[in-house]
Amino acid sequence: MPNFHEPIIIDRAVPVYRALLLECERRRQELGWPMWKVDEISGVQEGHYAKCLHVDRASGRQAQWKTLHLIVSALWPEGFDLEVKPKAGGCLGAEDMRMKVWFAAADNDRVSRRELMRELGRRGAKARMLKLGKRERKKVARKASKIAAVKRSKAAAARAKLQSPASHLSALAPCVGNDQSPPAECS
Repeated sequence: MPNFHEPIIIDRAVPVYRALLLECERRRQELGWPMWKVDEISGVQEGHYAKCLHVDRASGRQAQWKTLHLIVSALWPEGFDLEVKPKAGGCLGAEDMRMKVWFAAADNDRVSRRELMRELGRRGAKARMLKLGKRERKKVARKASKIAAVKRSKAAAARAKLQSPASHLSALAPCVGNDQSPPAECS
C-alpha cells in the first residue's frame, strides 16, 4: 500500500539532469508561474514539467534533451548562459533534490515553508531521540505529556466558556431602580 505522505524515491536521474531541473524550478518560482504555465508556454504535454522535475518519484519521467530545451527556452525567453563550476559536498542525489525543490518553494509560499519547517523539525527530533539514552527519552516524554495535559485542560476550559451562555447571569441581577422610577425591564 503506498504512503501518500512520504514519496517513494527511485534514483533515476544523473546529477547533471537534477541540477538543470533545479535551476528551472528556481526560475519558475522566481517568475511566480504555476507548473501548468511552463507546460503551456514550452509546448510540452500537460503535467510533463512536474514529471520531469520529480524524476525520482514513481510517476516521474526523465525528459529528452529536446524537451529540456523547450522548458529552458520557455523560462528564459531572452536567452541564457550555462555555467558549470565545482561544488563542495558531492553530487546532487534524489533526496537532496527533493529537499532543494522544497526549499525553493518555501522562499515564495507560506504553506510550503510551514511544511518544510515541520519536516525539518521532525527529522531533528528523530535525530535527537537517537542520541539520547533511555532515561533521557523517558524524561522528555514525561515533560511532553505534562505540556499536552495542560494544553488539553486549557482548551477544555475555553470550550466550556464559549458553550455556557451568559444569560443566566442577567436573571440573577436584582431589579433595582432609583427612587423616582423602576427600570423598564422590572415593570
